[in-house]
Amino acid sequence: MDRAAAGLESRRLGAGVPWRECAATAVAAAVGDPGLWLLGLLGFLARGGLIVLLAPILTLPSPVGISTLLGADAIRIGGLSERTALLLALGVVAVAAAVVAGLLVGAWAELAAFERLLAGPEVEPLLGHRAAAGLAGGRGWLIVDLAALRLVALAPAAGALLLATTRLVEATWQEFLLPGRLDVPLVLRVVVAARDPLLLLAVLVVAGDLAATVGTRLLLGRRVGRRPFGPADGPKAGIAGRVLRAWLGGWSVTLAVLCVALLSLTGAWTWLKTVLLDPGFGLGAGPLGALLAALPFALVWAAALVLVGLGSALRSAIWSTEALL
Repeated sequence: MDRAAAGLESRRLGAGVPWRECAATAVAAAVGDPGLWLLGLLGFLARGGLIVLLAPILTLPSPVGISTLLGADAIRIGGLSERTALLLALGVVAVAAAVVAGLLVGAWAELAAFERLLAGPEVEPLLGHRAAAGLAGGRGWLIVDLAALRLVALAPAAGALLLATTRLVEATWQEFLLPGRLDVPLVLRVVVAARDPLLLLAVLVVAGDLAATVGTRLLLGRRVGRRPFGPADGPKAGIAGRVLRAWLGGWSVTLAVLCVALLSLTGAWTWLKTVLLDPGFGLGAGPLGALLAALPFALVWAAALVLVGLGSALRSAIWSTEALL
């Protein structure tokens, strides 16, 4: 009996596809389709991953820099100036609009990746005809539903973010007025002062991501006519076991990919700054020399994007195969 026939017979008997085959199918589907890498990268960047990748090369302004940027009266003894408060309010509106747009783009990328995965040669033979045929109903409202589902799941994290932001602003204000240890970077001093709400934020982000991912697979699975997270490996393996396997597998891939990407970007950026700020280089290199010096960093940046796209595609494929097969 070939692989496809074995998979169909297994589901007919109610046993599902063994988890090792699910994992192997996810890896083969994600690695073998660069289109999934692109969709995975788009979804990752749209949902805030761009900020994560820019973190190694961004330098937060010092209190003096903030004062120079916003004006000498930006922060007063009694609080923020009217102009600073207005700029802060406009920034909140802009961030809210960016979040909504990011959720919609991320939902579109997730749906497109799901459809592409189902139609791929690795997954399609293991699915019944109804699931392989594609989604039932329109795609427009489904994208809105997916974005709304993730927004609701991450709403507690948004509240924690507001709390953490408030604490960060207060800590920054205190450091601006009464600086602490000057031998410790400003960012580290502020983070230590706001460590409790930041820890709560991290926990709620992980929990919200789990709820959103499970809810997404439940919604998509039903739209292709399947019961997501059905029993596999016999009747003893239930929904909790399959969700736990997908969660551990997905986060393992995500953390490994981000560690490699961020460490590579940090090292490349540090090297580039060292080269560009070297007095000898600055005297004789010129614009062409600076461009050539930046080329290795650009290559590392491109490689990091490819790696993150592959990791995101693999994470999505792990969840989809674990839910549907």
